[in-house]
Amino acid sequence: MLASLCGCRHVMDTELYLPKDFRSDISLSMLNSSKVSRGDLENSMQFPLVPEQTNMHAYKLDPNKLEQDQIKYQAVFDRVRVEPGAYVKKGDLLIEFSSEDLNNRAKELKASVKEYEEEADYLKKMASADNSTDYSKQIRLAEKEIEYNKELLKEVEADIRSISIFAEEDGIVDFMDESVKKGIPAANIPLIRTRQVCEDYYISDESGKLKDLFKPGETYKVRASKREEELHVKCSNIEEVSKENTEGAYRINFKTIEPVEGDYGILYLVREGIRSDNVLFVNKEFVNKDESGDFVYVAGDDGLLEKKDVKLGEQVDDKYIILDGLKEKDTVYMPGNYTENTEEVIKGYDPEYVE
Repeated sequence: MLASLCGCRHVMDTELYLPKDFRSDISLSMLNSSKVSRGDLENSMQFPLVPEQTNMHAYKLDPNKLEQDQIKYQAVFDRVRVEPGAYVKKGDLLIEFSSEDLNNRAKELKASVKEYEEEADYLKKMASADNSTDYSKQIRLAEKEIEYNKELLKEVEADIRSISIFAEEDGIVDFMDESVKKGIPAANIPLIRTRQVCEDYYISDESGKLKDLFKPGETYKVRASKREEELHVKCSNIEEVSKENTEGAYRINFKTIEPVEGDYGILYLVREGIRSDNVLFVNKEFVNKDESGDFVYVAGDDGLLEKKDVKLGEQVDDKYIILDGLKEKDTVYMPGNYTENTEEVIKGYDPEYVE
């Protein structure tokens, strides 16, 4: 039915998509159209924040120590206690190795401490109730046993800690090796890496066009790619930077207001209320793109539909700012979307149309 419409395809009852070089004697009144307008637009923009380099700390396994621990304590890998993006404090357990011998010994000592504590409490109650009997010696012996077993327990707990990896400073888990996730940690490679919590971020302004959008001392909203909650940053200063073959480049610096603890992903600064005054614009659905660039469809001098190249500026909501190629009140068309029934259009255009 549509053989004569080279390159066309009938997609829906109300849509007919045509090639970019399509020219037709179909009435332009059948096509959806829009006027190029001039006016003021207000937009919001997002800028990815670049974190300042922060101190990193890598945690590795010493193969010699691991071998000694495995011989001395029969230590085996147990589990990873953190996930990438987790906020850890100094002393938090990162990678746990366990020893059945040490764990059993710790349980025995804890039980002994509890037993002697209960005995000491019982003797003290007896001494309080019976003034005729001296329980002081028995109480002292029980308290000595408590202290002795507590000291032994400290040593065992120190041994347990020695065969695992603990955070040496506060930070965020920045990296975790696959061998740890699979439960087969390798020696002499960074198994987990943490970084300090970052407070300082910046935006690079290579063209010098962004610096006027920000003002030192003002607060701006921040959106995180992996979190729902809203963050805020304050612009600390704007500085000009010197780079090779670059003139008028700036760096816009910010400091976080809320602590960024955990995996927030990429942080985007949201700049609202950006005005574009007295600009030409057109609805974005009338703008097309091919290998040569952006274009719209307009009516030619002969009244037929033709392609018109345009230079676009920023997209503002559902509109594009027009920098070149169109004038105010120009009419642009959408050839793939008819205002009337497509079947009627095809009947009038395609001589081979068959009911």
